[in-house]
Amino acid sequence: MVEQKYIIYENQALLEALRQINDLREGPLVLFAVDKEGRMVGTLTDGDSRRALVGGVSVNDQISK
Repeated sequence: MVEQKYIIYENQALLEALRQINDLREGPLVLFAVDKEGRMVGTLTDGDSRRALVGGVSVNDQISK
């Protein structure tokens, strides 16, 4: 089972994901995105977040974008 600190819901804002990644102290800087049923739908890394911002995504947009 994956620790809760690595889980984020796909409808949460990119800003929340960045905060969560920033709080990770050990292990990989990756979050596992899940849907409302808790099924994994993807991953999000700090690099993915930076590329999204450079590409025009807002910090208020859902990570699913």
